[in-house]
Amino acid sequence: MEISDNIISGTTRPTLVENSANALVSGVNNWLKTNAAPGSLIESVQTTAPGFRNPALGDYSLAPGSACVGTANPAPYGLPGKEYYLNETSNRMWRPRAAARDIGAFESSTTGPPVNAYALPPRPILNAVSSGSNAVLAWPLFAQDFQLEQTDLISSSWSSSPYTYVTNLSGVFVSIPARTGRQIFRLWK
Repeated sequence: MEISDNIISGTTRPTLVENSANALVSGVNNWLKTNAAPGSLIESVQTTAPGFRNPALGDYSLAPGSACVGTANPAPYGLPGKEYYLNETSNRMWRPRAAARDIGAFESSTTGPPVNAYALPPRPILNAVSSGSNAVLAWPLFAQDFQLEQTDLISSSWSSSPYTYVTNLSGVFVSIPARTGRQIFRLWK
């Protein structure tokens, strides 16, 4: 994709697609340079710079005060739960994202040790919280590919949980009605 100049209302503004008959750009909550024509990129942040810590040294994590911090779109399913460790300077390493609140490849709130290509990834923890007449089961974003299974104390067989998954900025959730019977849940890959 090339960036070209486009004359709009007598001013020159960079556009994202040179020929809209050959390509289409769409999305929500992106960073764009102040004078860029957003086109179909809605609810985007427009500033002179995205606010990286130190791009000259390859550090593309967001600095405190960056306009991209806390402006990600929480609606889509499949928010990134993993990110490169140390700005891709350490090959084949990633770490779990605690949340996906920022625009960009690196979450400003993510900390923790790396997971390398040969290490066992961290096991997700399934949390349960009572919420009125429901129980909310939750697990981290990095474990989106895990499935929730259930069984009762009578049976020894596991089956897929029929409840609908919801993803938000910090995890995957399932709300289940509280029952009188006892159920056991697990995450399974």
